[in-house]
Amino acid sequence: MSAQGTTGRFPIRRPVVLGYADDPAGNAALHIAVDEARIRRSRLVVIHELVGAERPPAYGIDARGDTSASRRTAVVNVLSRIKDIAPGYDEIEVRVITSPIAEELGLASATASLLVLGV
Repeated sequence: MSAQGTTGRFPIRRPVVLGYADDPAGNAALHIAVDEARIRRSRLVVIHELVGAERPPAYGIDARGDTSASRRTAVVNVLSRIKDIAPGYDEIEVRVITSPIAEELGLASATASLLVLGV
C-alpha cells in the first residue's frame, strides 16, 4: 500500500507521526519529522507522553486531579520548538498523553506515512 491514497481527484496525504520526548534524541527526531512532513506536504502528528517532571502528580495537577494545565504547557513547548525549527509550518497536531506512549504510537502508525521515534 502506498503512503498516499486518493479520493476522487484529490490525494489523501497520510501524516508523519512522531513519538516525542523532550530530550536530545527527541529533539533530533523532531527535526527529522518536521523535514519529512514538509517534503511530503503532510500533517505532522506529535505524540508526547508526560513523563519525569511533567508527569502528574509531580507537576501541573490541581486539587481535582486535572492534568489539563500540564498538557497545555507541554503543547505550547512542543509547538514552540517546531516554530523554531520550521517557521511558518502549521500543519501540526500535538497529542499529549499520560498513558504509555507505545499503544498510542501503534494506533497512530496504522494511518501514518512515516513513524519517527524520539522517545
